[in-house]
Amino acid sequence: MNANKVKIRFKDDGKQTLKNVVRVETDINYSMYQCTHKDGAQTFIKGKDIKIISFGKSVDIEEY
Repeated sequence: MNANKVKIRFKDDGKQTLKNVVRVETDINYSMYQCTHKDGAQTFIKGKDIKIISFGKSVDIEEY
């Protein structure tokens, strides 16, 4: 997997790949993921909709 990708498989069997992600922030309950891209854009994903999520090795993951 590319070092700056986040791959998501949703509970409804949909899937999405986010590219150029530098940081992912989440709360301690993993209820929401905030992905910050290289250009400063942000993507928000509800944790309850996610079946599987995987992170590239260069993506920083922060829990709050």
